[in-house]
Amino acid sequence: MGTSTNQRSPANIPSWRIAQRVLGASEVPIERQTLEVWNAATADRAGRLATELCSASIVDAVRIAATSAQPTNAVNQYDDILNQRQDSGVVYDVARRALLRAVSRKEGAEGFAKELFVEAANYYVSRDMPSVVAAKGRVATMTEAIAIKQRVRDQTKDAVTPIAAQFSNELKKRGSISTQSWTRAVAAALSALRGRRKP
Repeated sequence: MGTSTNQRSPANIPSWRIAQRVLGASEVPIERQTLEVWNAATADRAGRLATELCSASIVDAVRIAATSAQPTNAVNQYDDILNQRQDSGVVYDVARRALLRAVSRKEGAEGFAKELFVEAANYYVSRDMPSVVAAKGRVATMTEAIAIKQRVRDQTKDAVTPIAAQFSNELKKRGSISTQSWTRAVAAALSALRGRRKP
């Protein structure tokens, strides 16, 4: 039930112009590439990414990940929620992939929290990477581009892992998932990914 497509990032937005200049550039460290992708993503659409990541449907996905043991049932339950709320778009599709991965690996809410940001990073990099392959000073082949994409995914996972672990520990103590605790975790993750603070 996917609704998102990988259209190239908007070049008329300053933050995306910066991200597009560094993505796949041989002289730019992967840390900087990851940082600029996340700075652009969080600035895009007037900051709606943060709002959507904290939406009721995503919070429900966290709850499903925490309690479900069967990937297909988890995704079906999530899709029913999206249909009821008429939620659609990239963030919800990314969350579906994260939910499937987390439940398949039996990683619960903590795994979902990590995979949500990893899958989002994958989406954003995938939009622009094909346009920079073989350009001057950029990755020369699709194989190199895929390797860069994986490194951005790894950087993203490293940044959010401590925050996901802290969220999971709070969940175990409290015994339930609150919108407020998830919102704090999302804010902390986005801050870490943008280089605003150490997680």
